[in-house]
Amino acid sequence: AEGRVSLRGRRMLIFDAAATGAMRQQLIETLGEGIARGLLMRWGYQNGFEDARALGEEFQWESEREWMASGPMMHMWEGIVAVETLELRFDRASGTFYMRGIWRNSYEAEQHLIAFGRSTQSVCWTLSGYASGWCSGFMGTRVVAVETACVGCGDPECRFEIRPQAEWGEEARNWVQALERENPIRLLEERIEEKRRALREKA
Repeated sequence: AEGRVSLRGRRMLIFDAAATGAMRQQLIETLGEGIARGLLMRWGYQNGFEDARALGEEFQWESEREWMASGPMMHMWEGIVAVETLELRFDRASGTFYMRGIWRNSYEAEQHLIAFGRSTQSVCWTLSGYASGWCSGFMGTRVVAVETACVGCGDPECRFEIRPQAEWGEEARNWVQALERENPIRLLEERIEEKRRALREKA
């Protein structure tokens, strides 16, 4: 009646997948894939981080594992993706963390395929950002989720791995860089200059 959906006083929003996909398409076409990936990953990260912090404070969990499991459950309740955890090990005191699993029915992979067709790289950027943010909020230190297989690339399912940032190597460079707070205007200016340089070389 008041136009609000809330979870323990936190206002929640429900968006249409096609409309969200159209926004994603416009971000990519206007700003380029690199900038769009960074913006969407950081947006997902902030969502996940805030959810982990709020749910940790608002609910009394029987165990840390139950609190950790509520993150994937949030993603499923929100209709974003179905999460199947294949392996989960963590120790918050020592900062050790490892998780891998499968994302099924990713709205993000579906929408990317509709707008652009098959990609050459993983496309579930908000999902990876959310998983990174949730686990970082849970652990109290930077943890990074990397999508290792993606339906958007033609793989049969989306797969992910999550580790502390320091434990990733070169294979996670694009994911780590996307989470850094870069100035999108500067990146856009660099992209425009690259296009100008390419045009001059062709002339």
